Amino acid sequence: EVADIHERLSRAVLFGEYPYQVDPESDIGKLLEPIGETATAELPESYHELLEDTFESRLEEELGEAKNLGYDITVASITFPSQGSDPHSVDATVVQSLFNKLGITSFFYLTDETSVGAILPFYGFSQARRYFASLLESLRKQHAKSAVQIGFACLSGRDLDTGGLLREVSLAAEIATQQGGFSLIGYDDALEEESGSLQT
Repeated sequence: EVADIHERLSRAVLFGEYPYQVDPESDIGKLLEPIGETATAELPESYHELLEDTFESRLEEELGEAKNLGYDITVASITFPSQGSDPHSVDATVVQSLFNKLGITSFFYLTDETSVGAILPFYGFSQARRYFASLLESLRKQHAKSAVQIGFACLSGRDLDTGGLLREVSLAAEIATQQGGFSLIGYDDALEEESGSLQT
């Protein structure tokens, strides 16, 4: 029987098969006590709070952290065309390819049926431009008959709130959409002048 015990203990065994007495007051004994179900009413109030995770709430949080800790952040609006006559229908393969690539570097959210908002902490203007250019080139190779437009803006050490940054992103995205195809526009001061001339 001793040999049998040693054989059983040379491999993993269930606690029910453990052949030695465990002192219930020992550390191991306390670990083996059944865990009772926690009643919801006993949880602290903070566990009952509904956490909001939207593009706007995430941007507010990330922008605040970037300004407090002094790092850059890029925000982008990415538009893909609707498919066919239905404005709510998009090419799922293009969207999935986009999501797969964005998920590595950014927080991203569907902001409507044909556009995505992306937040890239620690990305400055040059980094963001290279990243998005590479992303568009990859999508263009995989989905040559489609089109994706990206407009982006960066904090770049300025004291902008979310509204100001989103206004710049929206302007860049509008010009990218006007260009069509696979287009990338990063916001800078020259875009304000270009936008003014386009509207007059």
